[in-house]
Amino acid sequence: MQRPVTQRAGIFSELPALLDEYGFDPSPIFSGSGIDPDTLDAHARIPFARALEVLDRASTQTGIAHIGLLVGLRFDLSKHHGPIGRLMMTASTLRQALLDYVAWQPGYSSGAIVYLQEFGDECAFGYDTFAAAAPGSRILHDLVIGVGMRMLQLLTGGQVRPVEIHFSNRQPEDLTSYRMLLPFEKKFSQNRTCFFG
Repeated sequence: MQRPVTQRAGIFSELPALLDEYGFDPSPIFSGSGIDPDTLDAHARIPFARALEVLDRASTQTGIAHIGLLVGLRFDLSKHHGPIGRLMMTASTLRQALLDYVAWQPGYSSGAIVYLQEFGDECAFGYDTFAAAAPGSRILHDLVIGVGMRMLQLLTGGQVRPVEIHFSNRQPEDLTSYRMLLPFEKKFSQNRTCFFG
């Protein structure tokens, strides 16, 4: 029998508070997911597919296309990544911190993977999911870009910035919020979601 695909809630646990701040009741958005927005915390294990459904409804029902970015940019290493985040903060270099994350992240999610691919002096730090075509995956990819941005800021004090950000999803109709929140070169409809630097 196949094991259920689950995810440590991590940064997803910030979604109810964000919805509330924007004037939306989280209850109907989480309805039927089996995830209780009132008790959700970063340490909880949640069904990966249900989390995607919630993200899709959050974007659709609020009309906030970039809601994934807004959630991801609330990321805190210690709060949302627990022991892995604390390990990353002890690394002597950014490269080592990212390698630590790549090594230990599979324990947090059986529905996605992170990677660090090096090309000489440059590298791609990226993310992929085993449910790329599922509703909510576009929001999830935006969310992890927000998380990645916060990781770089927190681990380097803002000293390291991506050269380019690649999104595997299509370009949104309105790029205003993406330009404001991610003031870097961006490419959409790419074969991976990642940072190049």
